Amino acid sequence: MKHCGVISIAFIRVLIMALSIPLTPLAQTQSSTASAPKPARPEDEIVHQLRTARNNPSQYVELIVRLVKEFPETPHAESAGFSFSSALKRQARTDNGPVKMRELAKRFIEGTASAPAVLQVHTNGSAIRAMLDNDLTEEAITLGRRTVAVLNEKEYLAFSRKQYDRDIERAVKANPSYKPRPFGEAMAIDLFRRKKAEYYSQLGRAYLKLDDLVRAEEAYRQAYEIGQDAPAAAGIATILERRGKDKEALEYLTHAVLTGKLDKAGIEHFYKHYRMIHGGSLDGVEEYLDLRYRQTYRNPVKGEKYIPTSSRTDRIVLAEFFTGAGCIPCIPFDYSFETALTDYSRREFVLLAYHWHAPSLDPLGNRSSDARVKYYEVNGAPSVFLDGQKFTVESGGDERLKSEAEKKATTVYSAVTSAVKRSLEAPSGAQLTLNAEQMEKGVKTVVTVANLKEAGPDVIAHVALVEEEVYYSGENGLRFHPMVVRSLARVAGADGYGFPVNAAQANRFEYI
Repeated sequence: MKHCGVISIAFIRVLIMALSIPLTPLAQTQSSTASAPKPARPEDEIVHQLRTARNNPSQYVELIVRLVKEFPETPHAESAGFSFSSALKRQARTDNGPVKMRELAKRFIEGTASAPAVLQVHTNGSAIRAMLDNDLTEEAITLGRRTVAVLNEKEYLAFSRKQYDRDIERAVKANPSYKPRPFGEAMAIDLFRRKKAEYYSQLGRAYLKLDDLVRAEEAYRQAYEIGQDAPAAAGIATILERRGKDKEALEYLTHAVLTGKLDKAGIEHFYKHYRMIHGGSLDGVEEYLDLRYRQTYRNPVKGEKYIPTSSRTDRIVLAEFFTGAGCIPCIPFDYSFETALTDYSRREFVLLAYHWHAPSLDPLGNRSSDARVKYYEVNGAPSVFLDGQKFTVESGGDERLKSEAEKKATTVYSAVTSAVKRSLEAPSGAQLTLNAEQMEKGVKTVVTVANLKEAGPDVIAHVALVEEEVYYSGENGLRFHPMVVRSLARVAGADGYGFPVNAAQANRFEYI
């Protein structure tokens, strides 16, 4: 669901970020040993021919079929469905007549029929989607039915393990110091089930194109039972609409929207249906989604209100959290920081959440987030810094899987709050004073820095404009995002951001 809250003064806080010194990049070394030439692989000749045949869809599909038949265990064969979809797109750009398009689809279907079943399960989804997008409905049904007939979780798991072993062997040969993560069996099983739901949803879509509502609903409901698949929910809603069951249809569309995985057409479908039920108006639609989300949302982290000890100083702890609205491994920190913001006051704990495109495009990202990513040399999400120092929690499972990420949340919360409590008993490094006033255009801030303990020419005071809560249904299923950084004061300083601080005197900075 692609929508964001409107910034208002009630939800804006301007926070001063901790005084910080630019990090020194780690020294990098390069090996002087020349790499030996790689031996040619048996499939390389076909791969080379594929590259030269990109503008000839018929020849390209023939080569895909040959690759699948002769070298089914190679990574190139595993991309057969995607390669076919590329050929179909190129054909559509030059001649999208039904005869030529059907010839390509028929050749792919017949040519890959003898491929190992598990390879078909792995790769056919892209091909079926391309057929549906180009109105090759009968062909999509043929390939879809063939694929669901050979779905086998045990075989797929063995296939995934074999892929893993092959890829790790190659990676270690290329870099002997490479340390791979263990094979994720739970992740492989989850991927199989998502593929299974996808195939049934594709069949539902195909039958719906033929107006076969009985078969379409049967396929969609199978997909929905597997994992409450968003396309399946939207498909069921379409069928219910055609049967005049508008309120039931809205329930399924609402679920689909809140998964964060509904496509643009599906989102527009939801708004159109909501408007139809509510007298042509979208009034209250976001509040409706907020309410429905909160009815089922459960944060597994149970916090505890912070009670200052006798060693408590006047220090305020700053957490900087690099995240993405589609980031599953970020979920443990999302839950933990949400709870911490309740357990601590803003005179004790401050969170700055930088959204960036990890792993998918995130509309909450901005240039200020990108600048901070560059400053810390962040190369992945989640990344967390407490008072400017990198903070990590040892992995206890495969957090790429949502269920595993949720299990880790309590451990992350405990580690975060333990570090915060220690920092709250450390002496502060400066006194910061901020006055902020919302103007007609922008926010006027006056910042004073005094009693700086440690200083240098690179010490910078940063000012962040932060939205207290943003609503946006991201691909990781979370709708509410706290303390989102919207902008950093862009003035003279490190990379054009922040105010250089002079240790010899009190510093007063004004910025709009």
